[in-house]
This record gives sequence, structure tokens and C-alpha cells, in this order.
Amino acid sequence: MEQVGSCQTNLVVYNTIIDSLCKDKKVDEAFKIFSNIIKKGITPTVVTYTSLIHGVCNLDQWKEVKRLLSDMVVDKLCKEGMVTKAEEVLELMIQKGAEPNVFTYNALTNGYCLLEKVGVGRKVLELMIQRGVEPNVVTYSALMNGYCLLGKVDEARGVLDLMASQGCQPNVLNYNILINGYSKSKRIGEALSCFRDISQKELIPDKITYSTLVGSLCHVGRPLDAIVFVYEMKTHRLALDLVTCSTLLHGLCKSQHIDEALTLFKMIDCGGWHANIVLYNILLDGLCKAGKVDAANELFLSLPAKGTQPDICSYNTMIHGFCKEGIETKGSNRAIQGN
Repeated sequence: MEQVGSCQTNLVVYNTIIDSLCKDKKVDEAFKIFSNIIKKGITPTVVTYTSLIHGVCNLDQWKEVKRLLSDMVVDKLCKEGMVTKAEEVLELMIQKGAEPNVFTYNALTNGYCLLEKVGVGRKVLELMIQRGVEPNVVTYSALMNGYCLLGKVDEARGVLDLMASQGCQPNVLNYNILINGYSKSKRIGEALSCFRDISQKELIPDKITYSTLVGSLCHVGRPLDAIVFVYEMKTHRLALDLVTCSTLLHGLCKSQHIDEALTLFKMIDCGGWHANIVLYNILLDGLCKAGKVDAANELFLSLPAKGTQPDICSYNTMIHGFCKEGIETKGSNRAIQGN
């Protein structure tokens, strides 16, 4: 599956093309584009369906209109958690001869999995295969995510192996689901093994891949291993986000790797990404706890010039730092008067 930002951009393009084709009465070509969207794991919107419905209405293809409307209803019901009602609509579709497509089955599978009814979701998979509908990456992803939500990562791995055996090649999303599942179960070695599998499969890790690994490694006290992935992100020109930066910075400071924390901070600051008060406070706290109160105070006093105002957390951190160094009155005044 493509990255989220890329998906949104591509869907706008696809919707424009589909709408244009339908207005030109080239509905068959529009449906080919629609099928391509589904195969890529991009979820159609109301805009997509509206264009298609207008197209088939203009050609008096009323059976297809009913199926499209039913798809929309099933998807909406599943997103609202009304999966039983959605299944009733699906059964009605079959009775009326409007055969559900992979998108309809995927909506139902995902709905059950989000309700932690993965066993029922698995039966939907079996049903779609029985009815000659080929599962795609979205189908298997829903099941993998469902198992991981229940902490059953081994079963999720089994789904990955199943999809590969069925000729449906896993993508980065599938591996991200596994990496997240292993990480939450504190099985970091297996999470890292999945990361290596991504490279071996000639897939490209995305921001979610790296952010998950960084968070997991920091959580188990391995920030020095995590920092390698941040540098890889920079190499691949993947933008660092606040959560990833703050997690790693906190992990380095907590483990007393202050020099590495300062190096990371400089990389963030020089990379055109404006550090906010949250990151500054993490670094101030790390410097104070490492006994480098003077360095912390110098950073604290420089904040206004950097366009960032200290907050209550900044002041508390500095006051506690000075108190720890035994310069309570003088130090507290320095922190308060310095701004």
C-alpha cells in the first residue's frame, strides 16, 4: 500500500480521471481505473462512487448502480461498527444478483477485525474465495491487524505467509503491521528481522517503519541502536516528525547519552526543522540530570533568540537542576531573571 500522503494525492488524480471517463461515457475504462485503485489498497471515496454511479446511470446500467450503492452502504455501516447490518446488506446483494466485489468483502473483513472478531473476519475471507473473489493486500492487512490487536502476532505472521503462498505479494504496510505487533509484544529481535525482510524483498521502508522501530528500541533501553534508523531516514529523505524526534531524544537523555542527544538535536536544528519547546525541555532535563547545569542554563537563556519561549516545564527543570547542584537561591534567581 502506498504511503498515506501519496495515497491522498493519487486518489485525487484517480477521481479526476474516473470522472472524466464517465462523462465521456467510457465507463468500462473508468471501472478499470477503479479496479486498479482497489488493487493498490487505496480506499475509494464518495466522490469516486458518485462519478461511477453517474456514469452507469447515463448508460442505463441499473444493476451496476444498485451494486455500487450497496458497496457504499456496506462500507459506511462497517465504519460505524454496525458490521452485522453490513453483512445483512451483503447477503441481500447476493440474493438480488448484485455480486459483491473485493472492496465490499474487505470492508466487512476489516469491520469484524476492528471489533476483535478476527475469526469471523477469516470466515469472510473464505466466503469471498468460495464466490470467486480474489483477496488483495487490503484483505490480508485487515486480518493481520486484527490478530495484532489481540496480541496474536504469530497468527498475523501466518497470514503474511498465506498471502505470499496465494500469489499476493506483501508490501510495506503488511511488514509495518508485523513490526508494530512484535514491538508491542517486546519481541524486538523479530521486529528487526521483519525490517531486514523488507530490504530482502526489495521494498522501501517508510516513515511508519522507522518511527515504530525507533520507539520500540528506545522503549527497551536501546537508543543508540535507534539513532541508526533516524540517520537512515535522513539518507532516504524521509521527514522526521515530532514524536520520533522526542522519543529518541528522551531515550538518549534517559540513558545518559548526552553527547549523542546534542548531536541529534543539532541535526534537527540544522535540517530546516524548527525544534519546539517540547524538544528543548527534553534536552534541558537531560543536561540537568547529567550534571551539566551550566550548559542547560546557556541553552535556556538562548531560547527567546531562537524564537521559542520557555514554559512552566522549562523553569521547573532549571530550578530543580540548580537545586540539585546546591545553588538553590542563586541558581533559581538566575533561571528566573535570565529571561
